[in-house]
Amino acid sequence: MDLAGMRVALASAMTAARGRLALLALVITACTDVRVVPEEEETTSAVSTGAATVTSVGSTTTGGGASGGGGEGGDASGGASAGGGEEGGGPPGQVPGIVAVGYGGLRIVSRDDGLTWTDRVTDGAVDDIGTNLWSVAWGAGRWVIAGGSRLLISTDGVAWSDASDSMPFHSCAGVAFFQGEFWLGCTLSEEGWVFRSADGASWGEGVSLGQEFLYRVHLLAGGGKLVAHDNSGTTLQTNDGTEWTALDLTVPTFCAGEWKEAVDCGPDDYGSSWHSGTWLAAGWPGRIRRSTDGVTYEDVYVDADGYTVFDSRMFARGYVAP
Repeated sequence: MDLAGMRVALASAMTAARGRLALLALVITACTDVRVVPEEEETTSAVSTGAATVTSVGSTTTGGGASGGGGEGGDASGGASAGGGEEGGGPPGQVPGIVAVGYGGLRIVSRDDGLTWTDRVTDGAVDDIGTNLWSVAWGAGRWVIAGGSRLLISTDGVAWSDASDSMPFHSCAGVAFFQGEFWLGCTLSEEGWVFRSADGASWGEGVSLGQEFLYRVHLLAGGGKLVAHDNSGTTLQTNDGTEWTALDLTVPTFCAGEWKEAVDCGPDDYGSSWHSGTWLAAGWPGRIRRSTDGVTYEDVYVDADGYTVFDSRMFARGYVAP
């Protein structure tokens, strides 16, 4: 082919290339609003809680880990907690906080990792077992307290509303936040039951644990497990809330990333509530003790009237009013 022929062929090829580029540009422009979703990509859904909108991942239900009544949604610091964790952050305007509950309807709040305690509320005599609050949990933008025959709900950890009429049984002492839901532990004729709720106020059909719980069904969450126990040797565990098996612990707690006997986590037999670097323990009467190494504890709160946090494992971490 001579030089002139080569020039003609080259010009023809360049014209064809320009045409293909123009066509590609048109296709790209038309598809700017189209998103291709891989088959295995997780979907998300928004759940309104009244206080905030929480986005949950469709195929995962992980949280920050927990010990005590709280559960895996309730650690505002991203570690383990008694009451809940950090599912994408707290409601707008709120700050990380810890809530503890106890005898005589005691509710008390810390906003500095357990160093100081304020917003103290009581609504019964210090020795009135009928007003005791046994456990607390945080998740999905709200707090839930179980008190045997009482159920309290709050969106800020300070102002509480009574939701006792929603209780499925008259004796429900354990509450935890696990796999994106609140779980309530109850007893009927000494048989243990658990119930689930998205908002802590409307409870679905119960599941029998098939075991006697001579005292109360306490619920703890951490390390991907929900644990039910009654301090008399009955301790069960589940990874999914459906299949329950025995756990060889008498008084369990989730501490330093693993399940242990409470006596091995804390200053005494009642153990501590572990929060990834902070240990909190209750002392009788009316004391809250704190440690940053799990060995040396100091009193950070002493109640003037002797109102005491129910159990060292029942502190809960979440978000509260500033």
